Amino acid sequence: SDIIAGVVGWVPLIDPEVGNDLSRLAAHPKFKGVRHVLQGEPDGYFLHDDFHRGLALLPDLDLRYDLLLFQRQLPVALQLVDRQPISASSSITSPSRKSAMEKSIPRGKPVWPSSPSATTSSA
Repeated sequence: SDIIAGVVGWVPLIDPEVGNDLSRLAAHPKFKGVRHVLQGEPDGYFLHDDFHRGLALLPDLDLRYDLLLFQRQLPVALQLVDRQPISASSSITSPSRKSAMEKSIPRGKPVWPSSPSATTSSA
């Protein structure tokens, strides 16, 4: 469809066989990148060798990595990008904004990427 310019999906970057998934997905012209919701992970996850092994596969497949994190995670996110020369975009949310959003969204309703919970985005 011409309406969809590109898709950013999730794959298990820590999986030893993730290269197979990435190669298969990268063959689709609308598949543009990968996202892992790092907000839900401990800060140490950003620096795991198996996570970086998966990240290291992205540039050769011309894929971007979409960093989704909280402001408090910026220091470890900088360590991640210092260690891994990847093309990344970022979405940073504020925990207080997230809590307000959770209270205002009725249960069972989808929250789309254009939701106000994504307070900052840069490419």
